[in-house]
Amino acid sequence: MKHTFTRFLTVALVSFSFAPAFALAFDSDFGSTATGLRNPLIRFCVINGGTFEVYPYGSDDMALCRWDRTLIDSLSIVENLDGRQSSAVNVVMNEVIGSSCGDVGARAMAIPQTPDSQVICIFSDDSKLALETVQAGTTSPERTGLKDVLLAR
Repeated sequence: MKHTFTRFLTVALVSFSFAPAFALAFDSDFGSTATGLRNPLIRFCVINGGTFEVYPYGSDDMALCRWDRTLIDSLSIVENLDGRQSSAVNVVMNEVIGSSCGDVGARAMAIPQTPDSQVICIFSDDSKLALETVQAGTTSPERTGLKDVLLAR
């Protein structure tokens, strides 16, 4: 009987701790549920004017932050706050430009659920950045807006 209770309690705690964050991720009004904003992957994206999005990625999901056509993985934003720069952040901060994901040392993956099956670059550290951002000039709105968010740490 003790084993069953422990198992139930563990499942209940896990379900409780993750449910609000995923519910908020798909809520069109991010300001309505403050509970979900406790998840840093969502919180730092939304606070900086982005839209938090989740897409299938192998057997897991990938959490991305969007500003118009600019996409970066949410974990890169959070890690940047601690002074750790992912490969995706390095591309933006060091003003690296490429015509393909391979040019910046990443592999390409289309996300069919996005408009126009948007392509993201996936780096060896599993950070992600939209191909359009990689291709954009260093003074483009995509680059300058994202760089401003990353510098605001």
